Amino acid sequence: MLAPLLLLACSRGDVLLVDPEGVETPPNELTVRLVLDPELGLTPADFGWDDGVPDAEVTLIRVRDREEIVFRNGTTDGSGNRSFTGLGGGIEWVTVERSLSEAEATAPGPEWPVAMLTGAAKARAEPGAEVEITLRPPAPGGLVISEVALQLPQPFEHAGQAYTAAYIEIYNNGTASEFLDGMLIGKLYRTYHDVSRLGNRPCWQTEPMRVDPAGAWTDRILRFPGTGGDYPLEPGQAVIVAVSSADHRYIHPAMHDLTGADFEVLPRTLALADNPAVPNLEDVGPEPFVHNLFFSNDAQWFLAKPTDLGGLPRIPDPADIKEVPWEFVRIPSDQVLDATHIWLDTYGAYTQVGALPICLDPINPGFDQIPGGFADGRDIPNAAQRRVVGTRDGRATLLDTDVSAIDFVMSPTSPGQVPAESGSGGD
Repeated sequence: MLAPLLLLACSRGDVLLVDPEGVETPPNELTVRLVLDPELGLTPADFGWDDGVPDAEVTLIRVRDREEIVFRNGTTDGSGNRSFTGLGGGIEWVTVERSLSEAEATAPGPEWPVAMLTGAAKARAEPGAEVEITLRPPAPGGLVISEVALQLPQPFEHAGQAYTAAYIEIYNNGTASEFLDGMLIGKLYRTYHDVSRLGNRPCWQTEPMRVDPAGAWTDRILRFPGTGGDYPLEPGQAVIVAVSSADHRYIHPAMHDLTGADFEVLPRTLALADNPAVPNLEDVGPEPFVHNLFFSNDAQWFLAKPTDLGGLPRIPDPADIKEVPWEFVRIPSDQVLDATHIWLDTYGAYTQVGALPICLDPINPGFDQIPGGFADGRDIPNAAQRRVVGTRDGRATLLDTDVSAIDFVMSPTSPGQVPAESGSGGD
């Protein structure tokens, strides 16, 4: 029989449950309620459900700077609800996914290439807290960032040349050919901590750059070569953008042979080894790319259509206290094809600086609602890979929900080769 719990009143008026051994149970809770997106024109009855969205997988992700990330998982009941108790309090990142059976998938019809409903939200856990999450299907296709291989080991130098084995993979998740010519790939505005106690960058000051609905603010941009029809990407095809297209195994066995990369990056501030057989991306941002910014712990990337950068809004970073602040340019929202934020778990990695509060939205939730990947910031042996959730015409279908916490999992690096199948995120 379970031992009885005792009530303990604390100074703030909260009531904690305490077991006989003195372990306190926080009073905070969160009830997640699921609804279908009204724009779908469908009701639970259309899927054969009595009421709500049953059997959906709900994950709470508690992220605090310099603390271990905590995951809580559960499944909704027949009414589409799931309650969590004993939470630590404060903001929880909430993700939801519901795979559809073959019978359930007949409701939306063949226009849904992925038989799934997903949603996400940020909610505050406290006594009696509730959050409603709207579920909708994943995006049907298009170009996506399919793999982000973070740096391991750190950049090396050999025979006077710098090497780094990091890369990004881009995949055509659609049904039509796309041309990479002139497309842009770069880093989103990357300040998501409240650094005010160190003298600058409170969240309120950086919010206009992080969540501007008009577009993506960026200072580091690379442009694909080509004049419009030189670099096609066929449906189901992936390309590798390597920092340095070289055989890095000679430097360290954990590195890759990237001599077969499709494109190469040559940051203009560092003399990286150049493979003359691989076309280079052009560094066109207001600020120069450097190798340690390419794949640092700010893995917030975007892919955009060919865009004339001249005439776009440009401002210095409003939260930068340097004499000459970094300059940022805004890529219009309708030009952004994909964005992702791969989170690094820095628990235990740093001791010289105390914990800093994390801003509510690390990046614009219109581009990516909740970060994912959750790689160990001290040791990165794997890559963040977009999940494979099916096939279409013999080609892998990748998950694209605009929620990196749902879309990406950490898996062994596989440059240029989309895995045949992929596990689900969460734990």
